[in-house]
Amino acid sequence: GCEFCSLTNSRFGNIYRARPIDQVIEELQQTPQKYLSFNDNSLTVNCDYTKQLFRAMKDLDKKFFCNGNADIGTKGEEFLRLACDAGCSMWHIGFESITQEAIQEIGKSTNKVNDYIAAVKKIHDHGMVVAGNFMFGFDADTHDIFDTTLEMIRRIDLDVCACAVVTPLPGTPLYDRLSVQNRIFSRDWSKYDLHTTVYQPKNMTVAELDTRTEEVNQAVQSTSFNMRNVLRSLPLGVPTMLSTWSRNWSIKHIPGW
Repeated sequence: GCEFCSLTNSRFGNIYRARPIDQVIEELQQTPQKYLSFNDNSLTVNCDYTKQLFRAMKDLDKKFFCNGNADIGTKGEEFLRLACDAGCSMWHIGFESITQEAIQEIGKSTNKVNDYIAAVKKIHDHGMVVAGNFMFGFDADTHDIFDTTLEMIRRIDLDVCACAVVTPLPGTPLYDRLSVQNRIFSRDWSKYDLHTTVYQPKNMTVAELDTRTEEVNQAVQSTSFNMRNVLRSLPLGVPTMLSTWSRNWSIKHIPGW
């Protein structure tokens, strides 16, 4: 139910529905592709269900990416071991911000900034890599947020990273709040692309938010940064290394990834 989320704040979007595992396995068995992506918002919400799913997937010989919350490190060693055994090569995690004040602002209770490094290390220790997302433009953000975030990204040892501008998508509490505050200056929906500022930030100019976000993205998507991550993932196995390379390539070359 994050303030900015267009999915959990949509009608029925906050209802958790778990599909029968036998149906999931049947569909996976009928899917010829070996490399897959689970588009579910998070596979760390109902860990009992997810562990059953991973156990059932163990002998399918699939490799996959999936989404999880930043508190994945608290789910136990068994959870991560089962994920790796099932064929998971990468976890996508919305870290959103490196300041707890911003996390509290958006209502993302799963994120504890002090646990970020340990969470990524645990995933690495179990043979998987991490793609992390961050956002800039929260009311708690000040001018130094860009440099401190880039420093933290390097400390965390993220394998893939992308940053976005906070965007008040229609239907979200964020949109409603900024509308009441008369801070939204554009309702040209083509600009609501997560890379263009459409509201007045609290502690910086619009130009600064756009420009500095792009600078951080260029830094974490540079060839040297990506090659370091790809080479670091090689000891985890060729499939995991290829996952790291393909995700880094996708972020850099596919608009709106």
